[in-house]
Amino acid sequence: MKKGFKLLFAALIALASFASAQADELTVFGAGTATSTEVPIRGYYYDTQDYKVQTILPESEFTSIVGASITSMKFYVADDGGSQLSGGKLAVSIGSTEQTSFYQYSAAFITTGLTQVAEITMTPGDTEIVIDFDEPWVYEGGNILIQTLVVEKGNYPDVHFLGEPSSVNNAAYGKSYASVAAFYPKTTFTYSGGIEDMAKVTPEAIAFGTVYLDNTATQAITVKNMGKNAFTPVFSGLEAPFSIAVAAEVAPGETKTFDVTFTSNTVGEYSQTLTVNCGAAGVFEIPVTAAAAEQPAEVVVAEGEVTHKYVPVGVECYDYAAGNNQAQMIYNADLLTDLVGKKINAVKFHASAPLQALNGGQIQLSIKVVEQSAFESATAITELTAVATGAPVLGESELVFNFNEPFEYTGGNLAIETLVLEAGSYSFKDNFLGMSTTDYVSYAHFNDLGWETHTYKFLPMTTFGYVKEDTPEPEVLRGDVNKDKAVNIADVTALIDMLLGGAEMIPEADCNLDNAMNIADVTTLIDFLLNGQW
Repeated sequence: MKKGFKLLFAALIALASFASAQADELTVFGAGTATSTEVPIRGYYYDTQDYKVQTILPESEFTSIVGASITSMKFYVADDGGSQLSGGKLAVSIGSTEQTSFYQYSAAFITTGLTQVAEITMTPGDTEIVIDFDEPWVYEGGNILIQTLVVEKGNYPDVHFLGEPSSVNNAAYGKSYASVAAFYPKTTFTYSGGIEDMAKVTPEAIAFGTVYLDNTATQAITVKNMGKNAFTPVFSGLEAPFSIAVAAEVAPGETKTFDVTFTSNTVGEYSQTLTVNCGAAGVFEIPVTAAAAEQPAEVVVAEGEVTHKYVPVGVECYDYAAGNNQAQMIYNADLLTDLVGKKINAVKFHASAPLQALNGGQIQLSIKVVEQSAFESATAITELTAVATGAPVLGESELVFNFNEPFEYTGGNLAIETLVLEAGSYSFKDNFLGMSTTDYVSYAHFNDLGWETHTYKFLPMTTFGYVKEDTPEPEVLRGDVNKDKAVNIADVTALIDMLLGGAEMIPEADCNLDNAMNIADVTTLIDFLLNGQW
């Protein structure tokens, strides 16, 4: 009993504190005299059950009330409207969203992050529609999303609401029908309080994945000031091979991004923790991970943004019986100059997006050097050598074939064939990237089930992997004149001393590899130290 009394007493104190708090008002788009019959309530369909309108208001209008508790809002009806808008019930919900607007022909309702704050009934003749919230709603930043939903239909006229025209499409409406209207309604928010110091830092973790040696990868962190006071974040915890941009002040309501980079010349996995200290607004810790690896032995050809669904494999016919789905491509020798003399051990085709339905089955990949550079007619090349099998994997963006044995390429036009050995599932939506060409370089065949053969002016974007020959370790470290297992300015001094003292040449001192030791080696060594490469 005492416990219940204490809880009731605490609740009464809280209510009293809330009632006594200073209430303020913020009116947005109040200077506008434009009108809309669609936003924020579409009166024309107010007699339609479950009719819904959503409106997005930009966060730039609300920087002064981040952290405040909103207790009501008010819409304004033009003088020529409101006389018939009456009865029924309207559920009003509010939320925040990162989405900035709705787009024509693809206006989809936002379904998450909304809180119903009131149910109201319209009164004929009202020029102000006041929505008192059942519970205060705390605004933590972001674009504000307002939703009105007819839960009990009433009477409708062609009601006009006041506001300002917008350069973006910001309203979606309808039960099964969606549209947009470039209009911001005049709205007054009543609120109290606000948070002096509040910040949001995203993402919660940064994972660079695998980055090749001496390449730089960049990801960004976002720091958002959701309080009333400005702050300058302090970054700590990152050191080479990670780094972060210089911090800058973040004003109330402002969002800033700061680049985090990773560059390494040593193979390995790296893990550090970035600390973002926003002062009174909070301290945030972000795990940062990356792996550095040697550049793979590979050559990419036919890079392009054009898409195709028959090459390198006919995705629309991928569920055909075995042997009925075949595609051939001819790669001109000019595209493959970097592969001459190398042993190809893998081929990878690139989808335009993660595969949505093309999945399973089994594809045989065959290869052959040919004289012809394109297909003048849909006549298949014969006597290719099968080198690999592979299969599409749902959700992947690559179709990979690892060769059973390396194929030594000595030059010439290269024909590659894919043949479905075992049918899988297919999708009209799945496409592969590549480029258009002036010649018919690709061929697809689906004959046995009534399809004709086809030739295409398309070549798929393809990555050729090859065997990376091991480079023998040098017997000596070039430039390590003092033999301390490092190359630095001390070696320049040691080399000059050897030259002045008439010492015999040592292999480490032959910096320009001319089988002699002289002043030219000093110059070569200094150049190496300045540029980082021989």
